[in-house]
Amino acid sequence: MVVIDEHSRYPVVEHLRSTSAQAVIPVLDKIFAMFGTPEVLKTDNGPPWTSTQMKSFADYLGFHHRKVTPYWPCANGTAERFMRVLGKTVKAAVVEGKSWKQELHKMLRSYRATPHTTTNHPPATLLFQRAMKTRLPDQQN
Repeated sequence: MVVIDEHSRYPVVEHLRSTSAQAVIPVLDKIFAMFGTPEVLKTDNGPPWTSTQMKSFADYLGFHHRKVTPYWPCANGTAERFMRVLGKTVKAAVVEGKSWKQELHKMLRSYRATPHTTTNHPPATLLFQRAMKTRLPDQQN
C-alpha cells in the first residue's frame, strides 16, 4: 500500500498480505498516528476503499474520503507514477538476487531526500521542515 502526501510528495509504503478493509484500516491508522489525520484521503475504488468499515473509519477520524474516477488512473497520477518507480525497484532487486525489502528502504531514503521535480525540494524537507540525513551528496556545495 502506498500513501503519498500531495503537498510534500512524501511517500509511505507498507507491505500488506491482504487488500481487505480489515488489513488496510490498521495500517492507515498507524500512518495517521505518525503523520496526523489528513483532511482528504484520495484513493482508487478497490474493495477496501468502498467498504462500510472504511466509511466508518473516515467518519470516526473526521477525514473526507474521496474516490477517484474509476478506470482513470491519471486522476491519482502521483501515486500511479510512484508505483512505477516502486515496481522497478522490486524487480531490479529480484533480478540481482538482493532483498527487495532492503532495496525498497534504500530507494525510499533516496527518494525522500532528493528534490522533487514538481516542488524543487526534497519531500522529507517539506514535510518535516528539516533536511533528512542520508548518504546523498550535499546539494549546497
